[in-house]
Amino acid sequence: MDSEKEDQISSEFGFPLTPFGAAGFIHVSGTRLFITSLIFACTCSIILVWGMMSIYVPVLVQAFNNSSENSELAEGVYYSGHSSQSTKLGSNTFLEIWAVKSISVQTPHTSDIRVHLANDRIRIKSLLGYYLDIHYPEDWFVKTGKASLLAFWGATKIGFPFLAGLVICVIILTSWTVVSFFYAFFVYVLANLFKRNPGLSSSFKLALCGSYFGGIIFSISAGLYVLDYISLLVVTAFLPGQFIASLCFLFLSVICLPRDSGPEDLDEPQSNPFTPDQGDPFNKSSNSVKSKSSLNPFD
Repeated sequence: MDSEKEDQISSEFGFPLTPFGAAGFIHVSGTRLFITSLIFACTCSIILVWGMMSIYVPVLVQAFNNSSENSELAEGVYYSGHSSQSTKLGSNTFLEIWAVKSISVQTPHTSDIRVHLANDRIRIKSLLGYYLDIHYPEDWFVKTGKASLLAFWGATKIGFPFLAGLVICVIILTSWTVVSFFYAFFVYVLANLFKRNPGLSSSFKLALCGSYFGGIIFSISAGLYVLDYISLLVVTAFLPGQFIASLCFLFLSVICLPRDSGPEDLDEPQSNPFTPDQGDPFNKSSNSVKSKSSLNPFD
């Protein structure tokens, strides 16, 4: 396939989630680039917010309803108000929340993610064995009783999905922009190896398509996890796996780019035997006249 036909194919497809479409996407303007990035970021954000509202928020509301009226957070210490060493505040197969007297208190791990509200910190532990500790701010004083929490949730539950979606969308756009700079270097080097020279600006646009592809792959895996089709381990594997998928997608997209028309690709111009200078090769009279005239050195 010659370069003209490749350029025609790459310009006809504009959907950036296919290799041919990504190859044609390098010609779009900056406005369309931003709008496309915003559309894909919002799509990923909607999927993630839907998942959060489906599996995590119901457990959080359970925890609000099961909290003690005397619960409070003061000077970096959390008082649960429960007399037992551990009290389950809410749970499902994805998340469980416990109020414990100390971080050393052991509780049964029946969900993918377990949250311990200890006296000095919050510990978030996954079924894979990894955990994260968040210490309470020492200058905070917050009423965490049942009535206060339910009143707070009642006032914010309508705007919470929109605020969470906005924050996630900004995070996605920022991460895509940063990662695409590294992808652009990969695209630029690979394109030159395959004798395709899209330029730095076009390499960045193509790199963004790779970020879209990886982000959509991870968002779909998160949606499948919410629907209980895959496990937490598979979703965790998709977190670094999306970068590998993006690189493979960019490799195919670079191959779909039109070839760089270098000087070595240009054919030598062929002489036309029917030009007036050479005469008609099938006309014997013209050839004989020319041969006779060439014998006269004074002509």
